[in-house]
Amino acid sequence: NRIRSRVDPAMPVFLSGDADRLDQILRNLISNAVKFTQNGTITVDADCQLESPEHATVTFKVRDTGPGIPEENHAQLFEEFFQVENPLTKKYPGTGLGLAIARKLVQAMRGLIWVESREGEGATFFVEVGFGVPADQTDAEVEISEGLELSLSQPLQVLVAEDNRINQLYIRRMLENMGHHPIMVEDGQAAVDALQKNHFDVVLMDIQMPIMDGYTAIRHIRESDLFNRNLPIFALTAYASENDVEKALEAGADGHIVKPVDFEELQWILQQTARKSKAKESPGKKRWFPTNDEIMARFGKNPALYLELCEKIRSDLPERIAKIKDHLACGDVSGAARECHSLADIGATIGDENLWRVSLDSETTLLESSEAGDYRGLEQMETATAGTLKYLDDLTEQLSEMRTGLHD
Repeated sequence: NRIRSRVDPAMPVFLSGDADRLDQILRNLISNAVKFTQNGTITVDADCQLESPEHATVTFKVRDTGPGIPEENHAQLFEEFFQVENPLTKKYPGTGLGLAIARKLVQAMRGLIWVESREGEGATFFVEVGFGVPADQTDAEVEISEGLELSLSQPLQVLVAEDNRINQLYIRRMLENMGHHPIMVEDGQAAVDALQKNHFDVVLMDIQMPIMDGYTAIRHIRESDLFNRNLPIFALTAYASENDVEKALEAGADGHIVKPVDFEELQWILQQTARKSKAKESPGKKRWFPTNDEIMARFGKNPALYLELCEKIRSDLPERIAKIKDHLACGDVSGAARECHSLADIGATIGDENLWRVSLDSETTLLESSEAGDYRGLEQMETATAGTLKYLDDLTEQLSEMRTGLHD
């Protein structure tokens, strides 16, 4: 695909408005254009009308040369979960939420969004938004952000091997918001099987999984003649020790990503992949725990998607504790340790440092114990998860109110 852009020469260097919302709107529109254009052209224009010295109306146009949209579908196009039926939709399935999210964000900016298209003639999406014009327009340096550069690149087919359902949802939504096409599998063997059947541009491989762990899967991929040995593979783990990094690289991974996956770090890695260069190490980052605002940003500032994650965690936590008890009752120390590891992943994903720390301490204790009866940390685990559930109850109520407000 060819990407072209044009900015109106009359556009002020500085405008004041909601940059985050505008960024998400354009990401969604550009990602759709790239997704549905095969060997064509995507054009992004920005036209400016100065209404007064203090106010400007900017019209963004995202035009593609894809299959176009039948006129009878225009009215439904911005509704949640609606997708136009065509072969590319089946090839690159999505959530049907991208345009609905864009519409709500435009409305929140008191702007307009619409489409002009005919079947077989491509499509043009328009966004018209008002901005303030600061009086001081001097000494300005304009840079194209790496985020926009990534949005304009060809979407990547990303294979994600991760057995934790909560992490699956979190990573999938993050990749979809970047405009990529994730396929989720639950263990290393399933990842190897998927690579034999389909083409992927990059693999994100969890390390601790059932059936076949990540280290074994990476070695198998690197040693087999059935696979592209230059395929970028990045290890996912809840740990950040030098030993874990070394083990991942020795197995054949191109790099190491600590969970919870950081949006900017993953974005940087995929940019390197899109440019066909291998990144042996991602930008150095210490362990961090995301805030609610940061998690919301990963979900396109859509409370409905964040609410979906919270509800899955609320149902998952009691199941994990029950499984730990079952494993301990049967004397299965390693099984109980695996469940503690999964709880640590959940804690890291939602920024719950206490759940993360208690779970990892329990996992370490269990792995160092020879008998299930030696473990004395179950009460502490139950206290930590109870605190998390209380926090999720409060957060769910807040998100439900935010979602209702968007629909009003």
